Amino acid sequence: MNEVVKCECGLRYVPGIERNEVLHAEHHDKWVNGQPVPFSPYERVIGSIEGRDVLESSMDLPQSYRIELANVAMLACQETPFKAGYDGSDEDIDLDARAYILREKGRGVGLIILRRRDRFWSFLWDNNGKENIYSHSTFFEVERWVVERIWVVSRLRKQHFAQRLVSMVADHLKNGIGELGWELPLTDSGRHLVRSVCPHGFWGTGDAFSIYGYEKNQKI
Repeated sequence: MNEVVKCECGLRYVPGIERNEVLHAEHHDKWVNGQPVPFSPYERVIGSIEGRDVLESSMDLPQSYRIELANVAMLACQETPFKAGYDGSDEDIDLDARAYILREKGRGVGLIILRRRDRFWSFLWDNNGKENIYSHSTFFEVERWVVERIWVVSRLRKQHFAQRLVSMVADHLKNGIGELGWELPLTDSGRHLVRSVCPHGFWGTGDAFSIYGYEKNQKI
């Protein structure tokens, strides 16, 4: 009897069984090369990073096209502990949800999801690289863009594409990186990214448990 194996792409499957092999090949291809992204007359390119276009998905574009782009978020969801966070559907217009897709050779290889929020806590960094709350009792009600999710395919992660994607999107939104908010809790890679682009501290937002209980909750 064939044993279940786990590939580096994260998929568990049984080698030698045709259906399993096909599913694994499809998943592995997306893990390496990204989610196929359709070329469309509606697409809005805000810039490029080393020849890779950055596409904007916002509520003023046709819903059918936004849903196609949202498949990149579903792929990203498979590699993160969070839900996709963006499905391309109509949402509360006040939140102004937007997604930015890094496209390489017709594939979505990077993603950043943002929304507008108006409640934040100020965080500083300690010497161990973990975030410290500036004040447990103070929050700031200033509307700003919040980075809810950011992801790039594994082969690009050591080439600083996430940092460059954040920088390009911040410039496009006429926002300094230091003025962006960040959804809590942070993953280990998320903490590393935020510290690299906000070395002096950052604005965090999220539910009360993730803010006040973060030292006990090792997910961030």
